[in-house]
Amino acid sequence: MKKPKRNRQYSSSPQQDENHGSHAGTYRLSEASRKAATEFGIANRASALLRNALSPLIFPNASRTLHRRLSGRLSEVIRSCGSSSGERSIAEGNLSLLADLQLNCYTRFTTVAPKLNLSIGFDPKGRINIRIYPVDPQGLRSAPNSNLAIIRIIGVAVDFSLGSFEVMEANDLVLDLDGPAFRGGTVLLPFRDTENKVLIAAAAVFFANRSGQSHSFPADRKYTVGKIMDAVYIRNGKIVTYQTAPGATSPRLPAKQLFINKAEWNVSDENDNGL
Repeated sequence: MKKPKRNRQYSSSPQQDENHGSHAGTYRLSEASRKAATEFGIANRASALLRNALSPLIFPNASRTLHRRLSGRLSEVIRSCGSSSGERSIAEGNLSLLADLQLNCYTRFTTVAPKLNLSIGFDPKGRINIRIYPVDPQGLRSAPNSNLAIIRIIGVAVDFSLGSFEVMEANDLVLDLDGPAFRGGTVLLPFRDTENKVLIAAAAVFFANRSGQSHSFPADRKYTVGKIMDAVYIRNGKIVTYQTAPGATSPRLPAKQLFINKAEWNVSDENDNGL
């Protein structure tokens, strides 16, 4: 990722008046300002990349405000690194700061789905295991005139230095709001390559009517919710803690984004209560 030129300068416009003539002021950014600007740019580019990767969970009206909030949270991750400003990266930071970031700033995830419990397990070999515990659809704060609740889960393996990501999406869980409680289930999201990648798990809940042929996101900010559940960094085939994670180094490959087939849910038996 290119850094701003060290000798970059900002100049004011010449000021003209009859007594003083032309005055041009040249302002040279301090080293600290240049490093802060570099980190600001890293966070903004990473925010745009993540919003693209998480697009299956973001309805259009939420995207405008999400960039600012996501960029701010990524800046916090960068600042959590122990190295000096300007040399820090997202992968080195405390990625748990991304957990519980709301994809809809108008309505929190727990407002619509207060009793929806999920657990996430990260496998350094390239898999995310997600379990949804038993849930009663009638306990969801459903949208008017809806009779279906849709739970959407995705996993993302992102390389912030290369600007690339891979997305694995589980098949939508469709629950009948008038039906029995969902017994719970698990889904495994495998990735082709997670080395030097940040793995992110995210979820969304929205509602639909069974008369419709598809379950596309409604543009209703009161009843469409989503959040980042958790994130980890993989290096040398292991999950690293942010205090000791060195900066990711990868060969400069062409940036790419890859969506692979959806994963099937394994619905729990009635007597299955654990992971």
